[in-house]
Amino acid sequence: MSISSLGAAGQGVSAVSAATPTTMTSPAPAPALNGTLNGIAQQLGMSVPTVQSALKRGSSITELASQQGVSRDALVSQVQTQIQQARQADGQPAADQSTLDRMVNRAFDAQRRTAS
Repeated sequence: MSISSLGAAGQGVSAVSAATPTTMTSPAPAPALNGTLNGIAQQLGMSVPTVQSALKRGSSITELASQQGVSRDALVSQVQTQIQQARQADGQPAADQSTLDRMVNRAFDAQRRTAS
């Protein structure tokens, strides 16, 4: 699955895991990571559907990185670079570092809970 493009910081766009199941009880992680799921999956050595499934089961991106032996810092850096490149391609100004850190850290550490 390919997620189209990154949204501007703070704008409401689809979450990293795309469609949100109706059983979700927590908010979707970091909308600004929309469009980076392919890159995250590739760096984790996982397929996009496998990453999506793990996220839907409640895993965080940080947990997946740890399980796959991938440095969280390297993954964060890659995602932040993708966000900045997409903003530039869309004619938007670069996001400041604190905004990038907040967006990416929130998304990477979010754990989604399913209704029991």
